[in-house]
Amino acid sequence: MLVKLGVLILFLGLAFLLRYTAERVTVPIELRYAAVALVGAGLLVLGWLLRKKRAGYALILQGAGIGVSISRRSRP
Repeated sequence: MLVKLGVLILFLGLAFLLRYTAERVTVPIELRYAAVALVGAGLLVLGWLLRKKRAGYALILQGAGIGVSISRRSRP
């Protein structure tokens, strides 16, 4: 339960960070999307590496990685 709450907070924090940088910082959109893609890929890889030791935790991390990757595509 605590892991799911942490992933939710991470997901919301990333969404607000993207919105803040879009409004305040002049970073090219390609760089922003690349950073979000790296976070999503990092979560997927971490989940994949932990799949044998901690299956539940790994599955939640993989779901978060997919969610971050999808959110990257749905934002303008």
